Amino acid sequence: MNESYLLHTERCPQCARVGHDRSGNNLAVYSDGHSYCYCCGWLSGSDILSSYLHKNDVKQRQHEVYLPSDCDTTYPAKAIQWMGQYELDKYTMLSHNLLWSEQQQRLIFPVYDSKGLQMWCGRYFGQAKEPKWKIIGDKSKVDYILGVGDKLVIVEDVVSAIKLSKYYRAMPIFGSFIGNIRFKRLKTMLESTDKVFIWLDPDKRKEAIIEQRRASLLGLDCHVIISEKDPKEEDYEKFRRILNEV
Repeated sequence: MNESYLLHTERCPQCARVGHDRSGNNLAVYSDGHSYCYCCGWLSGSDILSSYLHKNDVKQRQHEVYLPSDCDTTYPAKAIQWMGQYELDKYTMLSHNLLWSEQQQRLIFPVYDSKGLQMWCGRYFGQAKEPKWKIIGDKSKVDYILGVGDKLVIVEDVVSAIKLSKYYRAMPIFGSFIGNIRFKRLKTMLESTDKVFIWLDPDKRKEAIIEQRRASLLGLDCHVIISEKDPKEEDYEKFRRILNEV
């Protein structure tokens, strides 16, 4: 059987039904006639697809993550200003491979590992009714660790992680759930002397304590940081003092 390849992208009808995919590029159309939405998972042409879905290469291809086709580093002023409120400048944006999609009106935060692009999240700056944050890829399988040091700070969002990584190792979980599976992965990655800190947003204190208990039961030296602001909203001197005190 000939290998199927991507022809073009177009608007996903399933996403369109709920008012999404206004940029019109969520649906990937392949040469064998099937289509797949990398946002909602909608499939068409399944009669063709079913004959070789069991093949590993096709299964892998279905879950590949692609950046918006118009991505570049021409950041608009509104994106630079938004990052600037967290003491992050254009140089920081460039050094962390941030991109801008004019078509989607999103600031794109790509997440890479040794195998390439694993996921991306995008912060929306447009005027339409779109979700503020969009995530493409499986965030539960991505351990995106930034920075160096013997302290790993687990935070909810990628902007907080970028800011903290100036002084510490930081990892965004793109939410508030960590879970045993991720903690077990971390235990194999960290040194026995490493300390883990969970610093979630102020409205997730209960969740942070639950996750700290999970980590401790698995043998990690884990602590909870409680503050009145999101990590990214604290100035550099404040979060250095918070972490040193803990």
